[in-house]
Amino acid sequence: FANRYQILSILGDGASARVYAARDMLLDRPVALKVIHKHLISNQKAVQRFKEEAHNCTNLSHPSIARVYNQGQADDGRLYLVMD
Repeated sequence: FANRYQILSILGDGASARVYAARDMLLDRPVALKVIHKHLISNQKAVQRFKEEAHNCTNLSHPSIARVYNQGQADDGRLYLVMD
């Protein structure tokens, strides 16, 4: 995925995204990869909420909140978050 993350398995599915167990091939570490559902990439409200989630998580630090390592957009337009 995105020429950097190797998807290993599905961890969960929600209304707006799917979360995968993945491996960051560049840094050789396990990560969680949250990818917005393909049918939502044309929904501006859903895209904005996804971006806000990434921004809000980077400003928080708590053991119960996943840290965001990276965010981006795949070749097919889907947005993704890379988390611990």
